[in-house]
Amino acid sequence: MGSIVTPWNVHDSITFDPLYDTVIEKFLEIKEEVVDSAYKTPWRCKKISDDERIPIMTYKRSMGGKDLFRPYEYVYDEYFDCVICPNNEDFI
Repeated sequence: MGSIVTPWNVHDSITFDPLYDTVIEKFLEIKEEVVDSAYKTPWRCKKISDDERIPIMTYKRSMGGKDLFRPYEYVYDEYFDCVICPNNEDFI
């Protein structure tokens, strides 16, 4: 539907706006915009919504640091009605 060729060190965030504008000018009948999870940002969602289109974006994993615990590492203790974190700390 459209493309922009850039050097390898140009981030996708730089090319989104001109490419998006070019594509919607060519295809006015498009009502949904499907984009990769890398484009899932508030600015892009707003831009697509402001153009009265529906943004459809894939799931994006948390960008949390490697030193943070993942949700599946916590355990619920039914007996004490609390959640135990991987450091054996209790949360009520």
